[in-house]
Amino acid sequence: MNRTTLNIQSFILAFAFFIFAVNSTLLYSQNAALFLKNGKSLEGRIIQETNDSITLANDLGEVKIRRMEVEKIYYSPLPNMTDLADSLLRQPLNDHVVVHLKNGEVIDGLLIAKSPTMIMVQADLGRFTVPKQDVKLVEYVSEPFAERGEAVRLTLTTGNRIDGYLYSEDRNVLTLITDMGRLTIDKKDLRSIEYGTSIKIRRPDLKKEFATTALLPLAAAPLQRRQDTFQAGYSSQFGPNYATGGVIGYENRYNLKTFKSFSLNAAGNLTLGVFSLNKNVISTTSVPGQIEAVGAAVITTLGVGMPVHLYPTEGSAYEFFLAPQMETHLIYKTLKKTYPSFPSLDSEERTTDFRLGLGSRIGME
Repeated sequence: MNRTTLNIQSFILAFAFFIFAVNSTLLYSQNAALFLKNGKSLEGRIIQETNDSITLANDLGEVKIRRMEVEKIYYSPLPNMTDLADSLLRQPLNDHVVVHLKNGEVIDGLLIAKSPTMIMVQADLGRFTVPKQDVKLVEYVSEPFAERGEAVRLTLTTGNRIDGYLYSEDRNVLTLITDMGRLTIDKKDLRSIEYGTSIKIRRPDLKKEFATTALLPLAAAPLQRRQDTFQAGYSSQFGPNYATGGVIGYENRYNLKTFKSFSLNAAGNLTLGVFSLNKNVISTTSVPGQIEAVGAAVITTLGVGMPVHLYPTEGSAYEFFLAPQMETHLIYKTLKKTYPSFPSLDSEERTTDFRLGLGSRIGME
């Protein structure tokens, strides 16, 4: 009786072990596709799966992979991943996209291939093969005009700020549409970009802008509509009685309109010139004996005009200007003559003249 009971128990244990072995084989013989965090993917038959690792069998043998390296596992009869990758790579795609997954994750990279069931994206962290069933949205980024029309405020490394609308951007430069026209900024001079700012300039009609970013902006277009300039100059002569002199001045220029090859401005300026006495002329006097002379001329000029700045080529480092203007001159002159031999001939002159006229300046900046 005991022998019979023992045989029955041994049979039951053997049968249970057989059932467990068959179930384990069925469990771990399921085909699966593993997508790793480094962007690679593996396909094969899972032969062992624990809390720490997964063992996969394929044509290369058995591969044991740590779970921390696995991004996703698909237990479905997916097509052969090697054949799929080969078919994907044969497609000539190279679009910049942002892939939004259903779980909230985002992949930014180049869409290099796609099939009816999968897409392949080359990102900075590696190559990702993503099933389309996990994709919520594929956003195509058309560089360099992805953010065209976006209102921004740029802060340069100099501290200056520029408001405008983005026109184009690449890895080296950023082109902005401002109230002065199109302005291209080297990214080396850029500190920050603030999006969603309130722009006070009129929104440009971007359809009328040039469709290329190869043309650089007008180099002479100022960053602001108003431009303040301080001037200094030198003159060798003023009239027959006055020689060397210096001039300092201030000009306020306001841009009225900027065109492709020139700009029209309104300007007002104030200058002050001081000239010394030309003693060579005084020494030729007909009065005999020694003569001593002291004098100077001070000229204050107020001018108003409309300078025109010409751009020889787009993106040139210089510009020509023609500045006609209406001028008012206040001229103050003093001349004191002393004759040691003839004191009765000593004289002193002080005169103030007011003159109105037209003036022009031609130059290069």
